[in-house]
Amino acid sequence: MELAGKTGVREREKTVLSWRKRLLELRPKLEPAAAFAMGFILSAGAVGTGSLPLAAGFLAGLHSSMCCLLGAVGAALGYWHFWEAAGIRQIAVTVCVLLAAAFFEGTHLRQKPLFFPLLTSAIAAVLGVAFSFQAGSMPLTAFGRYGMEVLLAGGSAWVFEAAAEEKNQWVKGLAASLVILSLSQILLFGALDLGIVAAAFLPGTQTGGNSILTAALCGGAVELSGVTKLPVTVILCVSAFISQKNKKKQMRLLPGILSLGAMALSRTLDFSGAISLFAGGAATLLISPKPLPMPAASPDGIALAQTHLDQAAKAVARLQEMLLAEAVTPALDAEVFDLATEQVCRGCPQWRLCWEEEAKVSYEWLKEAAPRILRQQRATRRDLPEAFWSRCHQPRVFLRGVNLAVDRLRASRGRRARLTETRQALAVQYKFLSGYLQDTARRLDTVPARMAAFTPEIGIHSAGKLGMAVCGDKGAQFAAGDCRYYVLLCDGMGTGLGAAQESENALSILTALLQAGFSPEGALDMLNSFYVLREFGGFSTVDLLELRLDTGRGALYKWGGAPSYVKNRQFARKIGTAGPPPGVGIGGSCQAEVIRLSLQRGETVILMSDGVDGEEVQQKIASFQEDSPKALAKYLVASASGEEDDRTAAAIRLRPIGSFT
Repeated sequence: MELAGKTGVREREKTVLSWRKRLLELRPKLEPAAAFAMGFILSAGAVGTGSLPLAAGFLAGLHSSMCCLLGAVGAALGYWHFWEAAGIRQIAVTVCVLLAAAFFEGTHLRQKPLFFPLLTSAIAAVLGVAFSFQAGSMPLTAFGRYGMEVLLAGGSAWVFEAAAEEKNQWVKGLAASLVILSLSQILLFGALDLGIVAAAFLPGTQTGGNSILTAALCGGAVELSGVTKLPVTVILCVSAFISQKNKKKQMRLLPGILSLGAMALSRTLDFSGAISLFAGGAATLLISPKPLPMPAASPDGIALAQTHLDQAAKAVARLQEMLLAEAVTPALDAEVFDLATEQVCRGCPQWRLCWEEEAKVSYEWLKEAAPRILRQQRATRRDLPEAFWSRCHQPRVFLRGVNLAVDRLRASRGRRARLTETRQALAVQYKFLSGYLQDTARRLDTVPARMAAFTPEIGIHSAGKLGMAVCGDKGAQFAAGDCRYYVLLCDGMGTGLGAAQESENALSILTALLQAGFSPEGALDMLNSFYVLREFGGFSTVDLLELRLDTGRGALYKWGGAPSYVKNRQFARKIGTAGPPPGVGIGGSCQAEVIRLSLQRGETVILMSDGVDGEEVQQKIASFQEDSPKALAKYLVASASGEEDDRTAAAIRLRPIGSFT
């Protein structure tokens, strides 16, 4: 029976994952339709008796031109359907915001976090004044509503744009409350208020403190809409709090039950609100907030694999701790005199006087002279006082013995420093290997896959020194799962076969580590540790660009490479600075420079080797007119003035899935 139960759980898991995968695959195709529906719904939003510019703010969070256009069409139809002639002003605001989004797309201003919200508020303000003058005048009582609409236009633009970038729960809750504010104006069958249904449903999909936060925001939106006299906020917050303490499914019907009590206490009948709260609570019964239980551990099961990986990670982490805890004994300054006193002074007739009767005075003389001798890497007669030499029978032999000890101590310190650096390099490798094992163990849990919202467009072009067939620069691009996409450019020191081999080695190591699931920081530190441990160090720079195809954001990791550039239409800005390559040392300044980027608006990132970089390259990039990363990379290499070096350029841009271009 137990085996049959486990088999049933596995089958249910496979079914859920199969449907989830199908929905995620359909997501890019459904997004334009969803944008149209959301624009239509948000046009219904109202406080009191007037419409609100929420649909115009919604367009700010859309990165696809197709979605933006269909969202505006849905909003225009919605304003006309819900408000008729009174909605013309909001239609005008929505159309102007759509035109502004198309005009500023790909520009530097569009990347500013507050630019588009402020622009949306300005559009709403100007059109509000224009329509008021057309109607004759604006009464004093309308100024308050006018200000609210202007603030809501910009505020909703900021909320929807921030929610699209997956910010904190507060932002997502605010976006949901704006949608509920609009849904509250839509009734089904004359009794089912969609806003109240959604307000009762959403807290049931959250866990912990998020459910109470969501309940407060959703309830406040319903009460602001004025569609019910029930204290919806109190009802939802109390229901969420009780549901945290009692996990029974029946608790999900609490919003409807508490609404009956609220009607009895206030002697106010609102059966539409109560029915909607019951419907929203009942809808949560159709979902499972908890993942399906995993089968018990078995010899070949996932749980056992996770246990083994966790144990291995702990063992590797313990090795790192032990390696760092084992101190390297430092060399003492007094060692410079040990050899001379043992080999020269031991047989001297003055031994008893110097090292027994007046030993304290002799030690003070030597202790005072030791730092100076080590600093100048040589001992001379002037380093010790004449009182010391006046009783020394073999001054030349003593100095020779001290200088021999100085040479040995210097070599010993070099070996100790090398040993310390080697241990640090190994500790770095142990650290990231431990983290990799832990991350792999966590990835074994069933998690929903991410779906790409962007597709990369890449151009890489290379040319050898003076037209040689072999180029010492190497570039690569590849996907690594979970919507991560990488572009690499390695510049081997020098030119020809040797440089090509160095860059190829660096490229292959980083590619293997990134495809295995290492973070960019971990992969680069592993490469740096390898170079430090190698006898001849490192001879290849690294530009590593990580892109998230689901969000359009990314990060550029630069370690020793030439400066890079970001192009927005007619603008180009330099990012990153040239520095030493990997392999110089461990920690401190010996690490990659990290630059966070956003390619959501059609920006192009240009990576290049030092053979392409020059004084006029920024102007060349800014003035380049063709809309092709491949053409841009080829143009930069062909027009480079440094033909006495290998030349490589890579241009990368993200195109939203479903856009016109």
